[in-house]
Formats: sequence, structure tokens, C-alpha cells
Amino acid sequence: MSRARAALGVVVCLAPALLVAPSSALAVTGDPSAAQARASQWWLDGLGVSKAHQVTRGEGVTVCVVDAYFDASHPDLVGADVSVGADLAHAKPSDFVLGLEHHGTSMMALIVGQGSGPGGSVGTLGTAPKAKVVWVAVPVRGGPSVDDGMKACADLGADVISVSLDTSGKSEAVAYAQARDAVVVAAAGNSGSTTEITDFAGLWGVLSVTGVDASLTFDSRASTAPATFPLSKIDPAPDKVD
Repeated sequence: MSRARAALGVVVCLAPALLVAPSSALAVTGDPSAAQARASQWWLDGLGVSKAHQVTRGEGVTVCVVDAYFDASHPDLVGADVSVGADLAHAKPSDFVLGLEHHGTSMMALIVGQGSGPGGSVGTLGTAPKAKVVWVAVPVRGGPSVDDGMKACADLGADVISVSLDTSGKSEAVAYAQARDAVVVAAAGNSGSTTEITDFAGLWGVLSVTGVDASLTFDSRASTAPATFPLSKIDPAPDKVD
């Protein structure tokens, strides 16, 4: 299987994670809600992820997650192929409020989570549990940007780059990743807007996904507006991007 085709297969598995990922998807260490976390993963059967696992579990594909902070020691990630790609943020949990320090870890677990407990029967099971995940941390404010994070992912050889941040970005950074054969996936946003999605998700070439619930209707928090792509934003020679 070609690298691009393999990456596309992981994107199909990865999209449900971004579509439905709640901030509470990951039970914190020792929390008895681990069983609830698995029970809440309706998309494993409802969107055919369990059947997809009979064909592929992401073997041989590298997914790079760009977020603000990661805890690779979480029980759901024990046994997963997870490593540091680049830490451009140097953040610590106390730098965040409202539990946002768990966001990057949740996104990572929704992709490559192994579950926890006996036989991995509870906790979060990822949509591509046999994929390799590298994480790149970027600051929430100031310093290196998501564009820098994407370029770092591309330089690390990522097949898929996942960005679930409400942020802006530049089309040149997307072109840089595409020129290196990476698929860029982004969440459309959680504002509940019907008129706009995040600036980054609206960039040309980004695979943008929004949120649905178990009835496959739009989640009330999800941004669902269509995006338009000016043809002038298309880079005719992305291989020349520095």
C-alpha cells in the first residue's frame, strides 16, 4: 500500500475521533469513570470503526498531533507507540485552567488509545491504535505558532497531521506539509456557529471535520458552516515552499 493511500485510511479512522471528541473523553489516572469512557464511545460501532479494525488498526502510519500539552504516561496510552516530536511550548499542567491541560492527551488517546484495565476493556480505545503517534506542543499564546507545529510534523515524516485547536494558520504552512505528503486534518470548532468555522479549518487543502452525536445529527456545540476556498490561495508549486 502506498504511503498516501495508507494515510488516507488512517484519516478515515481519525475523522470520527475529531468529529465526536469531547473534552471529557479521557478519564484521568485512577478515575473510576474509565468504564464510562469506553461506554461513551458509540462511534466504535456506530461509525464502523470496530469493523475497520478488522482490516487495519493504523499499522505503518505516523500521525502527528499538534496541541498545547501532552501526558504520554496516561494509562490509556500504555503500550501505544507514542513519542515526543517537538516541544515548542515547554508548558506544565499548572499553566492551564478548566482542565485544558488534558485536551492534547485526549486527542492523542482518541487516535492511539489502548484502553486500560483487564484486557484493555475500559478507558479510551483509539481509532488507529497501532499507528505511531508523535506529538508537537505549541504555546496557547505567543511564541511558536501552529504553523511552526505543522512544519515540525512534516519534517518528522508524518503521514497525517491532526490539529484540534481553535486557531488561525497560513496556507503556506499547509502547502509545506502537503509537499511532504502529509494530510492535514482539523476540527471545525466548538462555538456552535452556523456561519463560520475556525480560520485554520477553512484553509485550502485542510480536511475539516465537525461534531455529531450518536444519532448522527450535528452536536449543538459544533461549528457547521460551509467554507469557501479562493482559487488564488492554491500554490501551483508547493514543492518550492521553504
